[in-house]
Amino acid sequence: MNKKLENEIIHINSEIGDIKRIGILGSSHIHGENTLEICTEIGRKLAEIGDIALLTGGMPGTAPAISRSFRYQKEKTGDTAKIYHILPHGFNHKDYGKTLNAGQDMLERREVLANLSDVYIVVEGGPGTQNEAEIAMKRQANLIPLAITGGYAKNLYEKLIKEKQISELNDSTKTPFDYSNFVIELVLKYL
Repeated sequence: MNKKLENEIIHINSEIGDIKRIGILGSSHIHGENTLEICTEIGRKLAEIGDIALLTGGMPGTAPAISRSFRYQKEKTGDTAKIYHILPHGFNHKDYGKTLNAGQDMLERREVLANLSDVYIVVEGGPGTQNEAEIAMKRQANLIPLAITGGYAKNLYEKLIKEKQISELNDSTKTPFDYSNFVIELVLKYL
């Protein structure tokens, strides 16, 4: 990583402050039949954890499905939703949360995002998600791949199943409610 990106990571870390963080990695379009419902339920339950921040790549798709639900649930209870969208310099600010700019392009932005949290939820995903996840894994971050959503999350699950007890992440018989409960258990374990 170049010195400029290292400095941007330091700056973003100081902007976010000392708070537990959960990064959301995934597709910029929702593909799976139950993905939206699963993401919505996970966002709602993440809001119940307490004082945490969600970090997204600022793109449409799976991350906003989780973060908007998180925001809605936080606001419903009178809490402030701490949501940070990491986007390259020159990209527009999102309509909710706080946009923090880092990197000159999406490749650099992915490198920064993958260095900001110790826990990442991976939903669907393609090559960009894979790039972020691989960077995060190199630094020993905990990844929670939602295998039943497909895409790179399914491939990552196959890779991680040998190392961790996460078999329930591929259980398509679970309701989105029950599935999200297991995801939250893992998040709490890794925070």
